[in-house]
Amino acid sequence: MGSNLAENAIRPFVIGRENGLFSTNLAGAHAGANLYSLIEIEKTSGLKPWKYMIEVMAELLAADSVGQIESLLP
Repeated sequence: MGSNLAENAIRPFVIGRENGLFSTNLAGAHAGANLYSLIEIEKTSGLKPWKYMIEVMAELLAADSVGQIESLLP
């Protein structure tokens, strides 16, 4: 039972790593890895990733400082 919980916890990262193999360039692989990491952080923070990303993207357009951007992190 314990190993099943551990396997389930790392599954999204493994899938993200495998998907990175199909990136056509390094910048795309880094962007994908950042997105996977952000989504998993949102999940562990109790946020709904889709709703959170929509809200963040809307606020990101209006941000004009690094501090405002950092305040959007989960």
